[in-house]
Amino acid sequence: MPLVARALERRIQPTRARLLLAEDEHLLRASLAQFLEARGYAVEAASTLAECRTLLAGPEAFDAAVLDVSLPDGTTLDLLGTLPPEDVVVISAHPEPARFARAAVRHFFPKPLDLEALGRRVDLLAAVRRPAASSDAVERAS
Repeated sequence: MPLVARALERRIQPTRARLLLAEDEHLLRASLAQFLEARGYAVEAASTLAECRTLLAGPEAFDAAVLDVSLPDGTTLDLLGTLPPEDVVVISAHPEPARFARAAVRHFFPKPLDLEALGRRVDLLAAVRRPAASSDAVERAS
């Protein structure tokens, strides 16, 4: 059984932390959004850097972000000036350690993704930002 399907079967209680998801590949974006929503997150998904900027300009802040580095209209590393690096998970099929270090990337996952590990990291980031609303996230991430 695919990992996403197993994760969806477990239905985790919602924390309703807001997550920004940036991924240009439609199927991966949809799968990641579904996986994170099943973990209880309110996911706003974008396929371009412009869409990310529009979402970030909205009235509500994001608790964490999962960002594919390369989007059709630019790099999400440019967003690290508007998002706290400690709240961002960067994903990429082409790891560039020196570039990521210069951009202050603190959390990186290579593609293909280990969804369970990614989910645990997002749980930890959201728990730090919303401790009262996501106390179960720390338990899941342990």
